[in-house]
Amino acid sequence: MHGATSAPSWRNSRPTSNGIPAGAEDIPVFGARHGVAAVEEFFRIVSEIAEFSEFVVDEHYTDRDKVFALGHYAMALRKNGRKFAFDWIHIFTFHDGKIVKFREFLDAAPLVDAYRA
Repeated sequence: MHGATSAPSWRNSRPTSNGIPAGAEDIPVFGARHGVAAVEEFFRIVSEIAEFSEFVVDEHYTDRDKVFALGHYAMALRKNGRKFAFDWIHIFTFHDGKIVKFREFLDAAPLVDAYRA
């Protein structure tokens, strides 16, 4: 793998469904994260804004240095109690037995709608 570093890279996709643009300034969990402290901050923010009622991995596959997982979340926002759910795909890339990259793909429109409500 080219360019592998010891600092993990974390990226979750911005929502595009329903023409709703959002960036980190609007929804605090969106955007790229680099390094252990930034990934730790991501999980702190998630735990502050949402309460998960479901986190399920339906399938997972491996190919060389990657693990692909398909699943779904269900949660409620703490600020307004709005509930929502969506399917996701997670891709983990490994180097020397450590996660060096994470990508998440999902239709974030339910989260955006609930957050903006």
